[in-house]
Amino acid sequence: MAKSRLSSPGEPDFLSVTDLRTAFESFEAADNLRLEKAGRYLGWKCQTDGGELLGEAVMRALNGDRRCPRHLAVVPFLIGVMKSLASEIIAKRNSDPLAKRIGDDPHSPSGFLASSPTDELNPEEALMVRQEEEYMETLVAEIEALFANDEQAQLILDGAMNELSAEEIRESGALDRSTYNTARKRIRRRIDKKYPNGWDR
Repeated sequence: MAKSRLSSPGEPDFLSVTDLRTAFESFEAADNLRLEKAGRYLGWKCQTDGGELLGEAVMRALNGDRRCPRHLAVVPFLIGVMKSLASEIIAKRNSDPLAKRIGDDPHSPSGFLASSPTDELNPEEALMVRQEEEYMETLVAEIEALFANDEQAQLILDGAMNELSAEEIRESGALDRSTYNTARKRIRRRIDKKYPNGWDR
């Protein structure tokens, strides 16, 4: 499974384009299956082709519009981007009477036409997607609990999940560089101890 990890001191907080390309090329069959099924499910929800949705998520990751925190596995990151894109499409379609009337979503990710789903996920596939979502929700809750009494760690993790740069995180929490780096080391040690095999299943 494709994994990620916390960066070491001096490393960027987010994966570079080169890192992402390497991760994409190292995907195993199970990774591609998870992405395909998540894309089909989310595409069905927003009436958009799942393959196009996944392609748009990859494109936005590679052009820097969406950045993957170094501590987050790439597959859940891409699923998260697809979920965000699907939500955007649904919200914009609901606010655009013309799109509702003609079934053409001019706001969809690559300007492609929205189409009605032709193949809803079967029960087994829907269960897999639901389990993935539940796993990510559980993981986030576990991480939050792990740092429940560490305000600096919470600040850094929240900032990373909201795609803030290291400088933006330091400014928002009034942290100097030394305090920030110390907190990141603390985060890395604690997560490595709890998840010695990485975050992905």
